[in-house]
Amino acid sequence: MESLKFNEQDLIPAIAQDYRDGTVLMMAWMNYESIKKTLSTGEAHYWSRSRSELWHKGATSGHIQKVKELFYDSKF
Repeated sequence: MESLKFNEQDLIPAIAQDYRDGTVLMMAWMNYESIKKTLSTGEAHYWSRSRSELWHKGATSGHIQKVKELFYDSKF
C-alpha cells in the first residue's frame, strides 16, 4: 500500500473489469480505507466524491462486484 500514488485528494483511480473477457465495467475512485475494505471483504468498495463517503458497490442495487484480482500500474 505504501507504493500506491494517491492524488492531492488522497484518491487513486480504479478501473473495474470483467475477469472473464477484460471488458471495462466502470471507473471509480478509491482511497486508503476503500482499498483496505476491498482487500478484507473481497468485494469492491469505492470512495464517492459526490457524497464524500465510502461506497460498497451493489449495496443498494444488488450488483455487488466480487474481486478476483487486484493490479496496480506502477508507471503512473
